[in-house]
Amino acid sequence: MTNSSPTLQQVLEQARNAAYQFMVKGETSGLDWDEETITNLVLAEAYPLVKVVPFTKLQEGGDKRLKERGAGMGADWLWWWVGDDGASFGMLVQAKRLKKDKNDGWLIDFGYKSGKQWQDLHATADALQVAPSYALYLGSPNYRKPVGCGVKDHPSDYEQCERCIRKSVSFYPSVLADGIGVEAAVAYRQSIPMESLADPQADTETPNAQKWMVGLTPELQEFMTTEAAGTPQAVARQLVSKARERRSLQLTAIEETLTRDDQISEDLMFESLPLDQGHLPAPYFLQILRGLRRTPPGYVLNALSGGAPVGLDTANLAGLVIISAGSFN
Repeated sequence: MTNSSPTLQQVLEQARNAAYQFMVKGETSGLDWDEETITNLVLAEAYPLVKVVPFTKLQEGGDKRLKERGAGMGADWLWWWVGDDGASFGMLVQAKRLKKDKNDGWLIDFGYKSGKQWQDLHATADALQVAPSYALYLGSPNYRKPVGCGVKDHPSDYEQCERCIRKSVSFYPSVLADGIGVEAAVAYRQSIPMESLADPQADTETPNAQKWMVGLTPELQEFMTTEAAGTPQAVARQLVSKARERRSLQLTAIEETLTRDDQISEDLMFESLPLDQGHLPAPYFLQILRGLRRTPPGYVLNALSGGAPVGLDTANLAGLVIISAGSFN
């Protein structure tokens, strides 16, 4: 009898559980925890399916494209999900923790520095042509009281809600934070548990979002309505689904939806994407799905072969995260 290797979903679940246990111990002991500690713990627990390339000070030389526009770097880690068929999805991830005041009021500081941090995150993602996103560290379910995760008939004992526990480490598309922030409880309910990103059966589309097909090409309709071919596609689709859910609820007139050809990379999985935006700060299909490629960038391939991520000019990035996503087959 042989031991089978854990799946990526199982590895991410183990990493989330380690972070969850650490946050619980911090809450019960009176010791605090911060974003950097939880990030390091998650990435260390996910090894070796998750490869980490920390950047040295010499590699933090600065991207001229950003410096010329006066932008800083707002994200901690550049994540690439790489499938065994070469399909890849890139996202710039900034960590945010849930804080509570003395009156149990919630705060996730998306609007830090009057929105400049959010703007820097998006400027960097634009330069790197990846999807900007948040990693939300939300503590234990008891810490989040009295706000639940939104499931019907929520248990009175919050520690008995599996979904609340899984959401202790979640992801959230930054386009929904809209520069100056969004209500923390809304972000919590709409966030995606980390291990769910690698779930081939995950279906985050609400009925309203499923009906929202404005401007979608047949190729995109198939992408949004059929089971993902692999983890990179699943991650991208789930993030887009959250934006589509918000868009479907906006009570605005439907404007003519345009598409554009993106000439940046021949490896983009979708060469033409809708510019539907509504009241969101950016065209969400374009902002998120530009990170979905048929092959990973050269700096990812360099890192996978043991070399330096040559060609990735950054400033104040902690490093590069490469997830060996494998396939669903």
